[in-house]
Amino acid sequence: NRPWQPGPFKPATVLYNGMIEPLLPYRVAGTIWYQGEGNADQPETYRSMFGALIETWREKFEHPEMPFYWAQLASWDNGDGDSTDWGFLREAQHQTRELPYTGQAILMDIGEADDIHPRNKQDVGNRLARIALAEHYGEDVAFRGPVRTSVTFKGDVTIVNFDHATGLTTRDGEPPRGFEIAGADHQFVPVDSATIDGETIVLTTSIKNPRYVRYAWRRWVDANLQNAETLPAEPFRTDRN
Repeated sequence: NRPWQPGPFKPATVLYNGMIEPLLPYRVAGTIWYQGEGNADQPETYRSMFGALIETWREKFEHPEMPFYWAQLASWDNGDGDSTDWGFLREAQHQTRELPYTGQAILMDIGEADDIHPRNKQDVGNRLARIALAEHYGEDVAFRGPVRTSVTFKGDVTIVNFDHATGLTTRDGEPPRGFEIAGADHQFVPVDSATIDGETIVLTTSIKNPRYVRYAWRRWVDANLQNAETLPAEPFRTDRN
């Protein structure tokens, strides 16, 4: 929650003092975090606060390598599903992976248009468990969906390369959805077509000289790209750099 927002339960110290401080005498193996909807209009602030929270908890629990895993925001449509605010909050969550011993579960495929808290928590738990098994316990299990590694522009064709993309496919057998392309003006529009070629996606567009591409960057996106382990592709944009 916003530390400056009024209300008896809003200040960050209230929840910490009441719910976390009493746990400090106990050994905590790791933390799972599922939150962010209320901070969608302040992604830059959230990035700072989230990282500070993780580092502070590790300090307080005297556990500097404490695993901290979270669920990235799922899709949701409250009548403003085309908004990009949740896209930037998801990016802030993703950037927090720069801290060591962190991981995030992608939930783009389990969101519900009319429910900000999707009821499918089984897949959420499964994906978080995969991260723990792979990253903390060293087991050989897939724990990430397709991750964009590079983008190449060739005329009206854009090639997106992925890692963690063995068996790259879509969950419904339809062409990949959720890709948008923009020129130098940063005006993003849906691609004309998207096809799978091995572990890459080939995008075509009528935009002359495309320069930027993004995937699953709306508050509500019926994005369908996944790998053979049915783990969904991570949202991304290339217009940051």
